[in-house]
Amino acid sequence: MKTNVQIVQHLRPGGIECLALDLLANPPMGDRGLLVSLEGTYDLAVAHWPRLEQYKDRIIFLDKRPGFSLRLIWRLAGLLSDVKADVVHTHHVGPMIYGGIAARLAGVRRLVHTEHDAWHLQDPRRARLVRRVWKLIRPRMVADANLVADQVDRLARIRVDGVIRNGVDLLRFSPGGRMSARASLGLPVTAPIVGMAGRLNKVKNQSAAIFALRQMDKEDVHLAIAGDGEERGALQELARSVGLQDRVHFIGHIDGIERFYRAVDCLCLPSSSEGYPLTLIEAQACGLPVVATRVGGVPEAVCPESGKLVEVDDIRELAESLTEVLRAPGTRAARAFAEQRGSLSAMVAAYGRIMA
Repeated sequence: MKTNVQIVQHLRPGGIECLALDLLANPPMGDRGLLVSLEGTYDLAVAHWPRLEQYKDRIIFLDKRPGFSLRLIWRLAGLLSDVKADVVHTHHVGPMIYGGIAARLAGVRRLVHTEHDAWHLQDPRRARLVRRVWKLIRPRMVADANLVADQVDRLARIRVDGVIRNGVDLLRFSPGGRMSARASLGLPVTAPIVGMAGRLNKVKNQSAAIFALRQMDKEDVHLAIAGDGEERGALQELARSVGLQDRVHFIGHIDGIERFYRAVDCLCLPSSSEGYPLTLIEAQACGLPVVATRVGGVPEAVCPESGKLVEVDDIRELAESLTEVLRAPGTRAARAFAEQRGSLSAMVAAYGRIMA
């Protein structure tokens, strides 16, 4: 039995974390999948994300404190030796540093690192650090989008071994049941609804969608926001201040996010920075047209036939694009695009090849 160990920074609901759970359930190059979170504890993580409970026997939390910890590297190396790891797969820079060095100390031969968003490499000091660690541990380097691969090559001077786009379970994420989904979430049954899903923080820029809703011609359009975060209170106050408190719905965290996608008519992602967003593929697999900002790997994740790309903070363009996709929803084109770009099975197979 081969053991495939993934290492992430934390386990809070997010794209990287959902991807890690999918790979945990379907470990490439391994019969046994384990997931290590550098930060946090099991009890605290499950309290915020109940989905983790089904993986309780395969997730390990190291409760890392702020700051660099040499001791954590040795602790992680011992853990990898104890579980007889055959493959170590790290996600993002912190896990690459801790997990990569620990894997080499433990004698793990197969080491893969996935870079999900290379914006941080624009800092020359960060880029130099990443290059030094990469030269020390020599992992197979994967990017989740062509743009990310180009940035890793240009900014850190690291050759990427392959681009593997994030994939989703196309059986789980599929169209259907709109009225029942709306009823279960307490959303208006007949009104057009724009959806947003993700952590409520400044980078995700949910305020842009609230301003766009105010500019849209149709007064019966509603906005539903799934997710939670530090900006929730500010966003609720913004909705009140512009008189939209009755048309902006804060759903909070949802386990089974496919139910949310089925409840809305399109998905809006107005972020100021992104990698290759899993939420766009999930939504399109459910048949939703999407409107998203032209940042990071987003253009690679948007169906050109049914979706729209807009500039960051261009509220008028965002409002016009949302109005247009609501008039002509693109269920078939969006679904076909997700099937071609975002299959979970294709992603797992690609990781299996690069880990061989």
